[in-house]
Amino acid sequence: MLLSGSLSVREFSVEIESIALKSDGPVELSFASQVVTVQRCTLVSEDTRFSLSGSASLKDDRRLDLHASGHLNLKLAQSLSPDLTSYGASNVDLTIGGTASNPVMSGRVDIVHAGLSMIDLPAGLGDVNGSWCSARTVCRSRDLPGAWRRPGYIGRLRHLRAHSGLQPHL
Repeated sequence: MLLSGSLSVREFSVEIESIALKSDGPVELSFASQVVTVQRCTLVSEDTRFSLSGSASLKDDRRLDLHASGHLNLKLAQSLSPDLTSYGASNVDLTIGGTASNPVMSGRVDIVHAGLSMIDLPAGLGDVNGSWCSARTVCRSRDLPGAWRRPGYIGRLRHLRAHSGLQPHL
């Protein structure tokens, strides 16, 4: 027996670590032939507008065909851990294909005046600007200038270049 159907959530809102996140219009999903399709999902918050669309199969190799795009306030990363402090913005335009066990991401992420620090680490990153581009499983960052900070000292990073053959996992 195969299930099929649709889900429409007229309004969605949640507050995580004092950060409000809500839908901009309804969130609409459908399910047929063991495939979940995101027909409409746009989330908004302070300086954030993020959309997700596409499909994810729940059968066999769990194929992915997703697209994520928008502008993110990196303060949202603070919801991952109370020990994390973050700021800045990111513009995202990513396509995620492949399978759930071997996703293939392509697209671009721009980082604008970003910073990240954790209570348990003696230094953090600040004033980071740049782009991350991906074609299949190879990730490249392009000149991410910034500064690393620790109490009483600020060190300048002229640029940070990273090349990775690692495959990201969801």
